[in-house]
Amino acid sequence: MKKIKVSTSKLYDSMEKRGITFNNHTKQQAIIIMEHTNYYYKLSSFRKNFEKNKAGKYINCDFENLIDLATIDMHVRNYLLQMSLSIEHFIKTEISRLITVSKIENGYDIVYEYEQRYTDYFDATMDKFEMTRYQKDMLKKRGQDLPIWVLMEHMDYSALCKLVTLYYFKYNKVLSLEKAHNLMISSRYIRNACAHNSTFILEWFNHSHMIKNNPSGIKSTIIDLELIQYRKYAKVNDMVATFILLKSYASEGTIQHFYTSGKDLLKRWKNYHTYENIPKIKKMYDILEKLVDFLEK
Repeated sequence: MKKIKVSTSKLYDSMEKRGITFNNHTKQQAIIIMEHTNYYYKLSSFRKNFEKNKAGKYINCDFENLIDLATIDMHVRNYLLQMSLSIEHFIKTEISRLITVSKIENGYDIVYEYEQRYTDYFDATMDKFEMTRYQKDMLKKRGQDLPIWVLMEHMDYSALCKLVTLYYFKYNKVLSLEKAHNLMISSRYIRNACAHNSTFILEWFNHSHMIKNNPSGIKSTIIDLELIQYRKYAKVNDMVATFILLKSYASEGTIQHFYTSGKDLLKRWKNYHTYENIPKIKKMYDILEKLVDFLEK
């Protein structure tokens, strides 16, 4: 059944009825924020991180908290997206290195194999290549006879996952691509969620968002980080995979950059509110802190 559209004023009233307080904002100020700075659906979603009392109303949830969490969420998404892009770059670098030093691969045959094995991904990559605004000269110069180095420039994360799989098995599970093969699919979910601006610091511990088994090579890290109780939660699994990939493939300078910027992010998380008395938010902070510290080990 479709819900009736309501005004921002009534959305404010609905939040009040749910126990959300407005200790630092008048109704008019809150309405202006929801109409011009951030929209109701995203702001109100962060309320799910707060507990409810027996009457079904949220505890210790103020409108200011929702605004703060929305800002923190933006910083977390930007941080993880930049990390994902770096992982993508360094995995492409490793594939390029492997093919360059290979005495068997010429850089063209692997493209043909990829097209035959993963036709849909190849076609999608070529479609993007043909429609690109700034790099059409790369295609015009080479026509359909493309080397893998050029094709990789236009592969999205999913297409790159397939290339890793192809190369990994073609050469009897090449060791340097093992972690990429095992963990890129998990990392892809983080990359896509952040790239599509999805609310991120939400539903980390929802039992409907759980996985049956962790991918190979991730459990030992989860144990080392003392996150074993969270290992079946999808977002936690995917974040651990992302941090492992960065630490496995990125340069020392890049890893140090994400360690430093991660520390800055954690500092911003606690800049206005500690959320020590909000269990879900505190657990999310603690997990991210352990992952950032993992980059320094």
